[in-house]
Amino acid sequence: MAYEQEGQEVFLQTLQAENAEMEAEIAKLTQKSKAAASTTCATKHGPSGLPSIQIYNYGTAAIADEAGKNLGTAWRPAVCSRRTLSGAMFTS
Repeated sequence: MAYEQEGQEVFLQTLQAENAEMEAEIAKLTQKSKAAASTTCATKHGPSGLPSIQIYNYGTAAIADEAGKNLGTAWRPAVCSRRTLSGAMFTS
């Protein structure tokens, strides 16, 4: 019985040490994200002092840069191919 109690104590200490490491890592990553969020504020462009349209630049995002990329498959119907399976040309 004492052997099981000792094993449980070792397991508990290991678990608490791992928990402390994960909390430290989460705190570090949270600080990084807060620092990154504070540097990505909008900047004004255009003449100041004059009544005009104001343009704000929020920077670019990784998601916005993905627009326009076609990552679809290269599949197309057989009729759209230049040749049939036997090698003959489609005539219609």
